[in-house]
Amino acid sequence: MRFALRPWVRLLVINLFILGSLVACGQTTADPANAYTVVNPATINAGDPIPAPSSEVVLSLSGLIGQTNNGQQLDFSMETLEQLGVVEYTLADPFLGRTVTYQGVLISSIFAAAKVEDTAKTVKAIALNDYSVDIPIDELRTMPVILATRLDGERMAVSDKGPLEIVFPYHAYKLEHEKYVGMWIWQLRSMEIK
Repeated sequence: MRFALRPWVRLLVINLFILGSLVACGQTTADPANAYTVVNPATINAGDPIPAPSSEVVLSLSGLIGQTNNGQQLDFSMETLEQLGVVEYTLADPFLGRTVTYQGVLISSIFAAAKVEDTAKTVKAIALNDYSVDIPIDELRTMPVILATRLDGERMAVSDKGPLEIVFPYHAYKLEHEKYVGMWIWQLRSMEIK
């Protein structure tokens, strides 16, 4: 005698298998498309020239990039950086110990604007105090990681983790804190694409 599963039981088993596979990979989300909200759409898009900053440089990219505006690097002022589009999400910040709302630019948008080469494997993120960490580039390309420019609606001072901070979407993905704790870098000043 052959055993047949009811259609709803079969669907349940398939969904549990898929969910188990995602959990085993270390990152899950119910709906990655809803991981963030667009606050300001981009006015500079991938392929557009990035003007050299006329005000303070807050971020410099170098290495395996196809677009530059200052010798071999691509510099951004805060205003130009935010022209790549501003998004936000709210999460329980593991360092502040409270729920906050971050606004900033998707790192994937920064990479598109800089024309980061497909062969790139690592981003060396460097803070103002020279702390640095190598981040696998796939971590920044596959999740909606933001380069935060505001915390709870306010610009972040250097004394308050600013002016820029890499923020991982802990609210939407099940991420191992031990793996990402060192990559959650604040007071960011530059990224070297390797």
